[in-house]
Amino acid sequence: MNKKERRLALFHVLSSKAQSGDLVVLDALQFANMKTKNMENVLKVIPYEKTVLLALASRNETIEKSARNIPNIKTLAIDYLNVADLLKYKTLVLLKDSLEKVNALAQ
Repeated sequence: MNKKERRLALFHVLSSKAQSGDLVVLDALQFANMKTKNMENVLKVIPYEKTVLLALASRNETIEKSARNIPNIKTLAIDYLNVADLLKYKTLVLLKDSLEKVNALAQ
């Protein structure tokens, strides 16, 4: 599969998630310390079903370590976003700066 086909498939899956309401955009996500409880509190507020894929604009060790003990959540950098993960995880959570990075990929 070449780059254009991969990008097109990625944007088709992203648009279907947006249409079905499985795309959640947050302004910011910052924790003072690395605790799973912090991420659990965020997940209580976010409307999601079963599994969550959290795409970050850049590496954030605090968020990644806060989420890694929760069984149905995966964090990854937006540069590594792929169709397989988008299809595997029901809800996609993007931060505002991640969304801007995705829009930059489209152009």
